[in-house]
Formats: sequence, structure tokens, C-alpha cells
Amino acid sequence: MDKIHDKVLRNFHSIQNRILEVGGDPDKIDIVAVTKGRTLAEIKSLLSLPIAALAGNYAEEMLKTVNTLESLCADLNLPTYQTDLFLRKWHFIGQIQRRSVSKLYPHISLWQSVDRIEEMEKIARYAPESAILVEINGYDLAKRVYKNYDSSLSLSKDFGHKVSLSVNNTERGGISVDEIEYFIEYSITLGLDIKGFMTIAPLGGADVTRSAFDSLAEVTSRFGMGICSMGMSSDFDLAVKSGSNMLRIGKALFA
Repeated sequence: MDKIHDKVLRNFHSIQNRILEVGGDPDKIDIVAVTKGRTLAEIKSLLSLPIAALAGNYAEEMLKTVNTLESLCADLNLPTYQTDLFLRKWHFIGQIQRRSVSKLYPHISLWQSVDRIEEMEKIARYAPESAILVEINGYDLAKRVYKNYDSSLSLSKDFGHKVSLSVNNTERGGISVDEIEYFIEYSITLGLDIKGFMTIAPLGGADVTRSAFDSLAEVTSRFGMGICSMGMSSDFDLAVKSGSNMLRIGKALFA
């Protein structure tokens, strides 16, 4: 256990140093720990770190982890803020399946990957006033900035369906930039609280990734949102340079 804790602690400090090296302020950037595939010992090692939240990609895996953590919290007699972190302040960052919302919502403080009307409606039904981030498609963001990026992008304008696009046989989720205003307006009618936007970097190299991140930062500012969630283990340096204030880190934290 000590070895695991020491490794995670070193990794966390390494992430903070890399944030500083690219001109970011670690005190102003939330690090969300992605728990996909991680052991209880690895997750427990986060107790001593200033992690903003734990994040789950898959509903069943996340719920199983929460159930295990409930016993851990009781055994360790953890203070309220740590119990909340482990049990009630998760972020969900994977594809949201409507049938899972009723089980997930007691543990979620932020739904990070909302990109369908049906998802918003389901969340609003079980947890009115929930905080959400709208996921913006990385390819659509990139093409608005990176003029040399030529993709076979095809965007659906049917707001009732998930945007699905294929570039080099690779699919990514998220709505188009042109759909943002509609999503904001509809979320208000549902009583949801949009805190900001998130994106996943598109494939295509550093220039394309940087373009997508720059574009999301601009969109976040334009709409007056507080959270700009972009950057994972492989690209958080670029995300910080572009203005991210929330990183979703898994491998770089635990490996």
C-alpha cells in the first residue's frame, strides 16, 4: 500500500510541475482522477491528495467501486469531506446511458459528457438542478481554427440524436459548436445547471489537438461559462497552455 501511495504522490507532483512548466497555475486547475480499471488501493491512495473529484467512465464499474468505498469509509471513519469525495461527488465522463441515470445520480456532482437531449431530460427527471458540462466535438472545434485540417466531418443537425462523426474510421462524441445555444436554452427549460464545456482531443497530431483546445477555451469564454474541461494524460500540457481549468487524469496519475 505504501509503495502505491508513494508512486501516486510522485505522479501527482509531477503533473503539478508539468502544469507549472507550461505556464499554468496548479492552484487554479482542478485535477479529476479517472478511476477506470484502477484498484481499491490505488483509489485509496488519493485520500492525501487535493483531488477535485473522482471520475467514472462506465456506470457498472463506477457503482461497484462506490459500493466498495462505502465500506472503506465506514471502516476508516473518514471525515465528511473525504466521504463526500468517495461517495457523493463523482464526475461521470463516459457515454451516458439513460437506464443508468437512476442508479448513478446520488453519487454524481457533475455530468461531464452530456451531448444528447435525451440525456438531459433523464438527468433532469431524477436530479433537477444537476450540474452538467456539454461535450463539444473535438473535430468540429479543430476545423474552426486549424485551416489546414481537412476532414470528412459530417454533423447531424437533429438535436434529438447523438452527433456521430467519422474521421479516419475514428468516432468521437459531442455536439457541434452550432448546437451550443440550443443546448443551453433547452437545459434552462429543464432546470439543469450548465457549468461549462468539455471535449476530447481529436486525432491528427499536436496542431489539431491545440486547435481544438484553443477553440474550446474561446467558446467557454464567449458563453461566459466557468469550467473548461479538456486535457487527459497524453495531452494535458497542451490543454493547460490553451486555458483548461479542469484535467481528467488517469494513467499519468496511477501508472
